[in-house]
Amino acid sequence: MVFHGCAALCCIWRHIGLWPTRRLGHTTLQMARFPITKSYLDTAALAGRLEDEYDLADVRCRLISATLRDVHLVTTSRRRFIFYVYRHGYRIREQIAAEWHFIDHLASCGVSVAPAVPARNGTLLLSFDAPEGTRYGVLTTFVDGQHLRQRPSVPAVRTYGRHIATIHAVADAMSAPPNRPVIDLAAILDEAVADAEMALIERPDVGIFLHECATSLRPGLDPLPKEPPAYGVIHGDVIRANALVGDDGTVTVLDFDFCGIGWRAYDVASYLLNYNGFAVTARYGDWDESELTGESRLLICVCRKSR
Repeated sequence: MVFHGCAALCCIWRHIGLWPTRRLGHTTLQMARFPITKSYLDTAALAGRLEDEYDLADVRCRLISATLRDVHLVTTSRRRFIFYVYRHGYRIREQIAAEWHFIDHLASCGVSVAPAVPARNGTLLLSFDAPEGTRYGVLTTFVDGQHLRQRPSVPAVRTYGRHIATIHAVADAMSAPPNRPVIDLAAILDEAVADAEMALIERPDVGIFLHECATSLRPGLDPLPKEPPAYGVIHGDVIRANALVGDDGTVTVLDFDFCGIGWRAYDVASYLLNYNGFAVTARYGDWDESELTGESRLLICVCRKSR
């Protein structure tokens, strides 16, 4: 596999014995390989790999998104596919495999999803020896349509909701839940606050406020039930961008990367959080509804449903 950038060149140099060195007097120090956070697969080399693994011809790959996963549009003379490449260290192999086996099970139960396409040897995952470590990729079916945010309608939203409810019911009927992360109080409160503190390192006051919020929320969340139907497998990212609406009104559920074990209300909340039917009607500088100024410690928004 070929990778763009100087990091790939350095890897080649080291492999063939041309690794750069620095001389200090009579001492030669070998420079360590600089750590890589994320690399990108060369699209031409990826096309060749997919041709070999899936017995395809005339494959062309184009990177269309690069966030938590790299998303490639794969085209041949006859078909189109989507190829996902996971970041190194973001998910272990078993969790990625469990995600796609669960999607395949949902498809077999009649849920409109985009399942993985097995390689010639039957495997769902391909591995890539990237500079930062092993990365895994999955080829999936391509679904025509537009995201729900681009093609909104009441019937499409209702269908999306029915699909999510069916996913919950299908998961509850399984003999054992898939090997996916647990979205518990630690993930919802502790890890979220810790991540926010790292992102807002210059605003310790915000970190204090978030800790106060977590402390006040915990007593209400601790007693919540942890058995079906209120608790179980959830999609984890029920937003409009993860529902694809076809020309015939068919709604396909996408992106199970955040799928895990948690409270079903989380799926409802993730949709409402991104719903644009609410408008900000007032802004205050604190919970006592004081006027918002440049010196305000907090920004409190009051939202009301606009339609």
